[in-house]
Amino acid sequence: MFLVTGLRLVTAAYAVALVVATHIPRLKVSFDIATPLPPDKFLHFVAYGMLGFLVGLLAAEKSHNWRRSFPYAWAVIAVFALLDEATQPLFGRTAEPLDWIADLVGGAAGLGAAVAMAGAAGMLKTNATNN
Repeated sequence: MFLVTGLRLVTAAYAVALVVATHIPRLKVSFDIATPLPPDKFLHFVAYGMLGFLVGLLAAEKSHNWRRSFPYAWAVIAVFALLDEATQPLFGRTAEPLDWIADLVGGAAGLGAAVAMAGAAGMLKTNATNN
């Protein structure tokens, strides 16, 4: 129980930090590596990948049936990311559809990593009767 409560607190704190980071004035970020995507999109992918991973672990722990819970978890991440993008203009930032796409892909990747980890840890039911 303590572990689940801690995971919930970490996930909530991360979500708040993510909203704050995406709503403060834009910081100049540069990478010394060549990336096929603009660095901004890479940051969105990584940030929402981590959120997806945390939410995925919570979903795996709560239901033990990822086939039912993970589509809902991804939908929550998608709506959260949409609201995050839509409210940025209120703080002098711009909402970009490609940022939202990067958020969605990152969230799905994070959820997939959580499925893999939860499955390896035996947290998920694999019995066909539990689908």
